[in-house]
Amino acid sequence: MATHPSNSTTAALVVISVNGNHGSTHDFDNFALSLPQQAANETLPPVFHLQSTTSQGWQTHDGIVMMATRAAKEAVTWMRENVLPNMPKGDGDVRCKLYLSVVGHSLGGLIARYLIKLLLEDASPTNSHTSLLHLLPSDDTNITLHPLTFMTVCTPHLGSRRTTLNHWTAPFFRSIVANYLKFAAGTTGKELYMVDGDRLPNTSNDDEWSDDPAVPLLLRISHPRSTYVAALKRFQIVLISAIQNDIPVGYLSAAITAIHPYPDLLAHPENAGGVKIVGVSGFTATIPAQKCTLLSESDASSDTLRAFWMKELFTHTYLDDTPILTPQTVELAPSVYTSFPTDQTETETDFPSLTPIDARKTTLLLYTLHASLPPLTIRRMDLDFRLSNPLARLATHALAVGKAEGGWLNVEGGRVARVVGELLARIVLLDYVRMRREGGVRCNEVG
Repeated sequence: MATHPSNSTTAALVVISVNGNHGSTHDFDNFALSLPQQAANETLPPVFHLQSTTSQGWQTHDGIVMMATRAAKEAVTWMRENVLPNMPKGDGDVRCKLYLSVVGHSLGGLIARYLIKLLLEDASPTNSHTSLLHLLPSDDTNITLHPLTFMTVCTPHLGSRRTTLNHWTAPFFRSIVANYLKFAAGTTGKELYMVDGDRLPNTSNDDEWSDDPAVPLLLRISHPRSTYVAALKRFQIVLISAIQNDIPVGYLSAAITAIHPYPDLLAHPENAGGVKIVGVSGFTATIPAQKCTLLSESDASSDTLRAFWMKELFTHTYLDDTPILTPQTVELAPSVYTSFPTDQTETETDFPSLTPIDARKTTLLLYTLHASLPPLTIRRMDLDFRLSNPLARLATHALAVGKAEGGWLNVEGGRVARVVGELLARIVLLDYVRMRREGGVRCNEVG
């Protein structure tokens, strides 16, 4: 057993990963493999990782609420049996900060948004199996829980309506998606298509609708004053998006924006070079005035936060010495939407390719999320998968979380998947590194 000096503070990182629609726990295998390897390289304290197993395959049709509840019960049991028994034991003077990070891929990101609300709820007789605070009594200060990183990877935050398909096949594609989600994907499909409720809230007054079952779930969990958003704002948020070739989830939905900032790259795609970071925002203490070239480490010396990420992430050597940045990599000023459309019947202009009612729902969700999360609370990383193998390009959605599909037919995808797994793990671990260097001052203690 490790010994610790009197009045010392130790730390541990707990990571929970949640797979997406029809996914499996193995979707995060490359991420899971890289976490302990990089933690050892950084000589970090213990890192515990739970790859959630409660919603795989057809179970992902059961609805976000049910899947999040199952995942919360699994996480509480796992923490009780596998994490807390391995926490430092001492004479009562040892203090342990337990940092919590959650990563969700695709639908898993929406499940995770509901999950963290359950895990961080104040202990009560009704949530003994889903709240972590039952494991950490308020009168026991030896172990404290601190939310850290909340990362979503290609998650449909704006629902599953594709808003930028201008190809002649778009109506046919949209029809297939709509019928599948509404009639063949269970409760989950209705939630993703926002037909699980028939009431659209009135945003022009102080309408409380976060617990109104008549309002679509995606809108409810995005209410600025809801417990869901309150839980989310305790974390440092990262949105990972693929700028093209992601068939299930479009860029706008994954990045929570109405503007695609890379028209040149879409017009002239490159089919070689692996995965590249083409744009970032939020990895800095200030907001750039406009789209600009990513600053070098030396240029960032006046901003210590930007300098940290430039040194530790963006100039880091990845698997097989793979360069991750491109000459076109830019730092973006985040898009901000400040006023809600109030007329529920008018045709919205943010998503003109959608029908008026669909545009209304999507725009409401966009503006609600932006009202809930100020610009400096969100970090974005936009990836471009430049692959010569057509099979690998078709699998972009899975590659974004480090999962390669196609076996020996997709050797290129397998290499890229390992790079992405390392990249995602490094972001999570660097938040942990930075928090420990700063003494945890940016984290909200729970309990």
